[in-house]
Amino acid sequence: MRFRFCGNNDCQDWLLAQISLLSKLTSIKMKVLCNECLNDIVDNNLNMQTITKIGSEAKLDSHHIRGIVSAIQFIFMSSSKYSTDCDTLSNELQQLGLPKEHSSALCKVYSENEERLQQVLKHQSLRLNRLNQIDYKIDTQFNGLSFKVKAPALEISVDIRNNMKNDKTSFHVSHQKLSALIYELKQSLQLMDDINVN
Repeated sequence: MRFRFCGNNDCQDWLLAQISLLSKLTSIKMKVLCNECLNDIVDNNLNMQTITKIGSEAKLDSHHIRGIVSAIQFIFMSSSKYSTDCDTLSNELQQLGLPKEHSSALCKVYSENEERLQQVLKHQSLRLNRLNQIDYKIDTQFNGLSFKVKAPALEISVDIRNNMKNDKTSFHVSHQKLSALIYELKQSLQLMDDINVN
């Protein structure tokens, strides 16, 4: 059977196992657990004391607690990724064996935070590092730890914005390597232009 919140694929076995564990909780504890899991996704703020207390009251060990937290977070992120509406999500979770009260509690937290969740996931999605600045200078003679340059070489400094901080890298390029780099960049640009035309 295919589920929309799983990207129209079958539900994974590990998730089925965690859903049976989630059924042992009360719907109120399920809602508290969902709020904690969502806070972890959105704000990186996971209250382990609350989660451990909920798990111990349901007689779950630490391994099971980590599993159900992962399952809830997977459901939230996957549902958001595939733009699953609350009614569909609730029905699919019930088909997988989650009681109606539990799926309603999860969907209520999901619907109240869906926009925030999507914004956070868009921000965390695959992105290339942003190029801040490139500087260069021509060195006529360079003696470094790893190599010596007797002919003129180009020293390139690249400043990149990476995960909210700036990383600066410098390297030397000989005339031959610079010619090869320019040639390969022109080939890459031509390939991208050919793809855009098609």
